[in-house]
Amino acid sequence: MKTLILGAGDLGLGIARRLMDFGEPVTLVEKSGEIAEEVAALGIDVVHGDVFQPETLKKAELEDAAHLVAALSLDEQNLLVCRWMESPSSRAKNKIARLKSDIFCTANVSDAFLEEKFGVNGVIRPLEVAAGAIANAAQITGALAAMQLDDVAIVGIRCPARAEVLHTPFRYLSRIIDETIAVLIVTRDGKTFRPQMDDVLLEKDEVYLAVHKSSPENALKTFGHDQTLKQRLLLVGGSRLLPPLIRSIGGISCLECHLLEELPEQAEQASLNFPALTAVSGNCLDYSLLEEVAAAMDVAVVAARQEENTVLISLFLEKIGVERVMTLTRDHRYDALLANSRCSIINPGSMAVESVVNRVLPQANISIFELKNSGFCVVAAEVKESSPQIGQSFSSFCLEKAVFPIFICRNGALASISDSMKAGDKTLLLAEKKIIYGLGSVSEII
Repeated sequence: MKTLILGAGDLGLGIARRLMDFGEPVTLVEKSGEIAEEVAALGIDVVHGDVFQPETLKKAELEDAAHLVAALSLDEQNLLVCRWMESPSSRAKNKIARLKSDIFCTANVSDAFLEEKFGVNGVIRPLEVAAGAIANAAQITGALAAMQLDDVAIVGIRCPARAEVLHTPFRYLSRIIDETIAVLIVTRDGKTFRPQMDDVLLEKDEVYLAVHKSSPENALKTFGHDQTLKQRLLLVGGSRLLPPLIRSIGGISCLECHLLEELPEQAEQASLNFPALTAVSGNCLDYSLLEEVAAAMDVAVVAARQEENTVLISLFLEKIGVERVMTLTRDHRYDALLANSRCSIINPGSMAVESVVNRVLPQANISIFELKNSGFCVVAAEVKESSPQIGQSFSSFCLEKAVFPIFICRNGALASISDSMKAGDKTLLLAEKKIIYGLGSVSEII
């Protein structure tokens, strides 16, 4: 079923390319002739024209689209075009709108209101997605990244010298960690690999873990991180990120938030809007000021107005000694520059693309999440009643396709990977990205 994407900016183009990776038909609509030509040169079906002109949508074959993604520049345009698509000729079961303004992210403008008034049944708020990712990671001591998938959390950490797991071959690691924790991938000296039986973890290795919810609070202590410590978070710049970040932090009592903002009036306004926040104004590129403000911080989130400043400030904070630095950037060119640093990249655009793609993919029982730029994905899949895998052991699942079994959950509890799969089981798999994209249809996974 075709997906019609309105707007060929970073979000629209990113969604189109990812869906095409999975073999899904896509048409982009773009008003700029120059951009439309560039998109067409990439092999993507594109229609040049104004989305508010009926002939443009007719040319784009709106009536054949099962999914509509409105990713135009202005929020108001995205809402209006979704409302306009509420016509008998439109068969789109999903109408997804990208909303950037904080006006549309408050409790007064709920998703139910947007669906009732504008026919939108899917909302993507990139800053909300990024703020949620930051809050998830910040509340876990030592986490570089974190995401929650039903009964399992995916956590990226860096191994300190005190970690119990260091220098132990993976074949013996089960003596130190229990079955509620699984090591997915390891990054060392800029290279990422899936550990084999004779591999060991070393100090400063960056490790992605799958952690089941039944794991006790101190489960990550074996990796050198005490989960009982209060975490102090410093946001550098990024006043636009502050409201969704404060909302995401919400009732997380283990987080204490601070702000360093360039403009005094914005720092003052932030203090008025969020009384629990400690706000300081000053030059974010002033190394001495950064040293003073960041001295007692456990986590720093950097979101300066200019991305090159964001990267520079992040490297300053790393040098100052902040253990965890999260760098908010949309430009993938900075990935290589930060690869060997302690900085982890938060890319709101990439996260928004992933969110939309998982909504649009026809297999509702499967979600796919990339692990950084590692070449690996985590696949969360519910076993269908029609699955040919039912009755087979989860431990032997898809090994020939470079898809590796991690967890199988039944009624919220971990089952043994030697158990036979049943309909309704929730499985967690690690897969090579090239294998997933090469399937043509993700329904081949399970």
